[in-house]
Amino acid sequence: MLKKILVVCSLLFSILYAEEEELILHVRAKKGLSSLYMSTPKLIQSKFSDSYIEKLNQLIRQDFEFNGLSDLKKHDPSVDKILANKPHEIFKNLPARHTLAFEIHGKIWKTTLFSAAISLGIKQEDIHLTGHLHSDALLLHKLSDAIHFEIYNTPGIASKKILYSVQKGSNPHLSEIWLKHFDCLEGEQITYENSTSINPILIPNSNQFIYTCYKFGQPKLFISDLDKTTGSPLIQFRGNQLLPSISPVGNFIAFISDASGRPDLFVQQLSHTHKLLGKPQQVYSHKTATQASSSFSPDCCKIAFVSDQSGTPRVYLIDLSETIKTRKIPKIKCISNLNRENTSPSWSPDGKKIAFSAKTNGVRQIWIYDLESHQELQVTKGLGHKENPRWAANSLHIIYNTTTPTFDLFVVNLNQINPVQLTHGSGVKHYPYWEQKSH
Repeated sequence: MLKKILVVCSLLFSILYAEEEELILHVRAKKGLSSLYMSTPKLIQSKFSDSYIEKLNQLIRQDFEFNGLSDLKKHDPSVDKILANKPHEIFKNLPARHTLAFEIHGKIWKTTLFSAAISLGIKQEDIHLTGHLHSDALLLHKLSDAIHFEIYNTPGIASKKILYSVQKGSNPHLSEIWLKHFDCLEGEQITYENSTSINPILIPNSNQFIYTCYKFGQPKLFISDLDKTTGSPLIQFRGNQLLPSISPVGNFIAFISDASGRPDLFVQQLSHTHKLLGKPQQVYSHKTATQASSSFSPDCCKIAFVSDQSGTPRVYLIDLSETIKTRKIPKIKCISNLNRENTSPSWSPDGKKIAFSAKTNGVRQIWIYDLESHQELQVTKGLGHKENPRWAANSLHIIYNTTTPTFDLFVVNLNQINPVQLTHGSGVKHYPYWEQKSH
């Protein structure tokens, strides 16, 4: 019975409640985005098939089409002809604020960036293509991020890793951790525990990740490397261990455990080498409530978490630094009041917003709480439940999973609210986690 309660805790009591008036997020109009033109690659003794080149072309176009800052212009053969034969003349009639010209010489992808302020264009670093789609996709994503920084003076997210859990087949107790990037290519399975493996989180600036695994019966926190197929228990601690989260600098892990009799919020301190420092500390408990998923503020001083102490799951904030110092039950602040069944908070890396899932008119939607205006704003609309939102490192994109009509991963950004589907095919894809900034 307890195990069933704790599993339900990750979804937090799917019970119908009445909702109040919706506040819809107003997004930036398309005219507010920066215009960008991208040529189709000019082929010079290319070593690859036309269909393969087209796949690569679509991958890099998607990086900019959905980056939240670019207004990507449609392909124009007349512009491509100028870029291919007389690129110096492109300045007589620039097709966009920024223009990218691509060429493939044999196996080398070459890129030149043109803008009104630079008459000769800027050569980007060459890419040596391999002919293997996933490898070349990652090379293109890194190129996209470099160009993104060149144009917008802010890091891109195309090459950031996305971890998630996939349940394949009919056995609900068999799921593994997968890895992919911000594209529509199928991900790669990275764990083979032959058990239930869920809730992956990446340790900042490392090749390691943490996840919940039922390999030994009870759910426990495991740690593994991205190049290994199995992990090992992280914390020797009694009771069930669920729903891990990690601080932005990797010095604390928060998780839910029933070690004290009820599902409560605990934190575990880590060293700079990710070794355990001391024992887990209980930071929040309530005698009549179940605590659930959590997220750290960027300065690691606060935690957003879920509790049903008011009768329905809501998102609360606590002061972590004061709690660890005094070891007293902290005062809490509720930030999700418009809807019932608020779950899975995720603090944006810039510290300004907290995303969460909330049942809205009977459908679970993604909302954000703006910490500056103190408003709750609805991000997603339409049919189908959306759950487990997680921010990208740019504090602009949010990844989440659906549970109806398909079990897939989608991404929205606050400037382009139409969702982009990242996964397809069979299997239940859920609990996404997007790699954060490097420090």
